[in-house]
Amino acid sequence: MVTPSATAPLCKRCGIRPATYRRFGSCNACRSAFYAHETRLRTANLPLISFEEFCRQHPWRASRRPAPAAVIPPAAAFPAFAEDPELVPGFLLFSPIMQRLAADIRKVAATDASILITGASGVGKELVARAFHRLSDRKNKPFIPVNCGLLAPELAESLLFGHVRGAFTGAVRESSGLFLAANGGTVLLDEIGDLPFGLQIKLLRFLDDQVIWRVGGVESRVVNVRILAATNRDLPALVKRGLFRADLFHRLTVIRIHVPRLAERVDDIAGLATRFLQAAAPEKKFSADAIRAMEAYAWPGNVRELKHLVTRIRHLFPGDTVSERDIQYYLAQGSAWESTAEDPEPTDVAPASAPLPSSLIQLSWTELKRRTTEEQRIKLVRDLWVECRGNRREVAKKLKITYKTAFRLLALAGLRQHPE
Repeated sequence: MVTPSATAPLCKRCGIRPATYRRFGSCNACRSAFYAHETRLRTANLPLISFEEFCRQHPWRASRRPAPAAVIPPAAAFPAFAEDPELVPGFLLFSPIMQRLAADIRKVAATDASILITGASGVGKELVARAFHRLSDRKNKPFIPVNCGLLAPELAESLLFGHVRGAFTGAVRESSGLFLAANGGTVLLDEIGDLPFGLQIKLLRFLDDQVIWRVGGVESRVVNVRILAATNRDLPALVKRGLFRADLFHRLTVIRIHVPRLAERVDDIAGLATRFLQAAAPEKKFSADAIRAMEAYAWPGNVRELKHLVTRIRHLFPGDTVSERDIQYYLAQGSAWESTAEDPEPTDVAPASAPLPSSLIQLSWTELKRRTTEEQRIKLVRDLWVECRGNRREVAKKLKITYKTAFRLLALAGLRQHPE
């Protein structure tokens, strides 16, 4: 065994300098290979061995000295890529924290319990949902992802539950809806925090009895669909603000799975980057300094940003070995793009968090809907409800709408009792 020095610690197995020595005393690839070997021993009910014994039985290099060139060959650095064959393709499990996540997925995948997948944008929440589907008894049935942030409020119910012919203007033919199309399978409601408020009560009812009523129809139909939800928003905070139903939140969070940020699982960065680069440009490779530069970066865009970095290297980098300086250059390109993208163009629609100007109350309801978001309209209805002390006719008068419309809006906002 090579005794690591204080200035440049070496891996116990391969003799290279690992970024994760402080945690394990070994590099990512060696630890991943050991975990895979340990899993095979457990499956065969054979005696387990220690990591030191594993290093003696499975030497990686004939020489235990560091490689003279500071280059990590893509094919040699991560021979098995620690990819679990039972999970979806591309679900890479280098770090212990992701391997624990995979173990949790296996435990609950076979159940029909509602699961809420949380995590920042770009961490791979849809991959986790696909893993749940693939490891369940529904794996041969459809898997349909739905981005709730893209659902238009006036068409969302029709898209999910279906409609009959002539149910509304433009409904020239009937539609079965996505829930019926996924019968027997799984539906992922991605960005569930952006689901229109009026549709949340309908989804809650569907989760309770699995019965769909098509828009304009008079016949119900029972379906068998597993619902998975994913979000990058703080749902408890939305519940407190009255923008997400508390009963739906509790119905969805029977089991909660959190996918950590890439910066919280540094052990994954080298393996993921090498795997992405090998798939995109097999002739290129990262130097050891480039790997360390990526491990020191914060990755605000998570795995998606790492993929974009590899894409830029594939198309723009002319050489074969990517250095630390090259990584910093292409990361700076991405940061400049992100800072530009975060400044949206001005619009006449007020931001969701901004207070509504008092002049908007003078507009017609149609114009008000065009200039405001649904969250703002719900807040406006709530404020008027309190101001009018629960008088629905006064609310309708101030909004210039019919009493029936005001009654429906108040019901959607969850306001049925007289305010205290």
